[in-house]
Amino acid sequence: MILGIGNDGCGINSSEHARGMVAKLDLIVRACKVKASPSDFSAYTVEFAKRFGEHWQLPSNPMEFLGLSDEMKRCWLIGPL
Repeated sequence: MILGIGNDGCGINSSEHARGMVAKLDLIVRACKVKASPSDFSAYTVEFAKRFGEHWQLPSNPMEFLGLSDEMKRCWLIGPL
């Protein structure tokens, strides 16, 4: 779910929602890369990953998640149907 998007009384259309979910997945992948190898990133980026993880659920095993296919990553994001 994407929260905080749209004005009161206004929603977002399906293509905007889809783009938002792609962006969210990109950020989750980035945070996982940082958590898996923090020494490869700047202090700013490590802090971003930490704060991002405080607001969004991240995979419990970042390395395993990063090894998944893109389709499986999307399935993880969407969750069980």
